[in-house]
Order: sequence, then C-alpha cells, then structure tokens
Amino acid sequence: MKTLLFALTAAALLTSCASMRRYQAAAEQPDFTTVVYTHGTPALQSQLNGAEITADLSVRGKRDMTLGLQVHNSGLGAFNFIPEKVRLFALDASGNKVPLRVLSANQVIQRNRNRNLILAGAVVATAAVAVAAAAASDKDDPDEQPCYNYYPDADIWYTATVAPALVLETAALAHQINNAPAPPPAITIPPDGLLRRHTVFPEETLQGIIKIRAQPGLLDKILVEVPVENGFAQFVFDRRTRQF
Repeated sequence: MKTLLFALTAAALLTSCASMRRYQAAAEQPDFTTVVYTHGTPALQSQLNGAEITADLSVRGKRDMTLGLQVHNSGLGAFNFIPEKVRLFALDASGNKVPLRVLSANQVIQRNRNRNLILAGAVVATAAVAVAAAAASDKDDPDEQPCYNYYPDADIWYTATVAPALVLETAALAHQINNAPAPPPAITIPPDGLLRRHTVFPEETLQGIIKIRAQPGLLDKILVEVPVENGFAQFVFDRRTRQF
C-alpha cells in the first residue's frame, strides 16, 4: 500500500513539475489556415460554416495535452458547440492516424480532485516529518530562537500607505470604466476554463480549453478536428518548443 501511494504521489508531482511545450503550426495544413499570435503565443485560425475557429496546442510531460479553442460566431444564426465531438489524432511516421482520448470537463475535474488528494496527503506526511524534526531540534538546543520577521507597526503601515493607494486605484478604475469605449462582442469563458456544450449566438465568442490524454510515443505531429455545424475545421501541429 505504501509503495502504491509513493508511486501515485511521485507521478502526480512529476506531472505538475514537467515543463510545458507548445506546438507550432505544421508547414502543410489540410485546410486554409492563418497563423495568429496572442501575446506571442502561436495559434491556427480557420473559418467554416459562419464560424471563426482559433486553436493552439500544448503538452506537459508525455500525456497531459491541452487544446485551447476560441470559436467566434460570425454568421446570422446560432449553433451548438459540442466539445465531446472534438477529435485529435497522433500522426505517426507513415501518416497513420492514432486517435487520442478527449476528456470531458467532468473527467478532468475528477482527475484533478484525485491528484489534489494525493498531493495533500504527501504534504501532510512531509509536514509531520518536519514538525517532528523541529521538535527534536528544539530539544537539542533549547536556547535557539525561532527565525522570522516581525513588524509590530504593520497595521499602522498598512493604514497609512496601502489603504489610500487602494482608494486612488479604485477611483482611477471607475474613471476608466466610465470613459471606456464600446465593449467588444460578447466573450463567454467558463469559470474553470473547461469547455462544455454551449450554444454560440451571432457575434458571440466562446473561449476555453479541452484536455486530452496523449500517447507518450506519438507526440511529434497532431491533427485536430473541431466540429462546426456539419463540418470539421482541421489543424495540424508539430515542432514542440519549450514554453517554461
């Protein structure tokens, strides 16, 4: 049991610490696409059936893949976006398509909950060891004093400096809002960022992410198919570059 818990904890920690790599646009695309950038982040953009679809792709480690999507309805009628119908394929050296598992929002939430429980257990165990070590150290050297910074006038400093700054900042923000230009078309972003079924109305933009279970040995080239009405917008990504 302890061995299994250690393995699960190690896997969770390795996943959280793995560097993220962002995919670049492949030279050859199945559809007419345009490379666009948001704060330096590359994405592919295409138009299909009255919708403008923008997609970016990244992977953390060897299995945790994230598809970022923005779907703008530039048509005259509403349509339903169903993330469960999004398809991703890993392309091997021969061009064969290997389907990847697209996770629903509920599956991602459950996986994160399980991982957080594992990490919380590891933190509690580590804290208990640290407390025991600290207690032993105190017994060895009873005259040693705890090392921390204490500012007895912290409340006075906060009242004299931070509070007026907050008032000025709030006033400036109110002035900015009152004099702001007309807002852009509505942008819908889920509170947790995970895309679910959504009806996209004219001039509305839906934005969020979809999580994918990647194949460790097939990470070099990925085909993405995003459903819009009765068709699929297609994007191909390759050349992973390290983000951070």
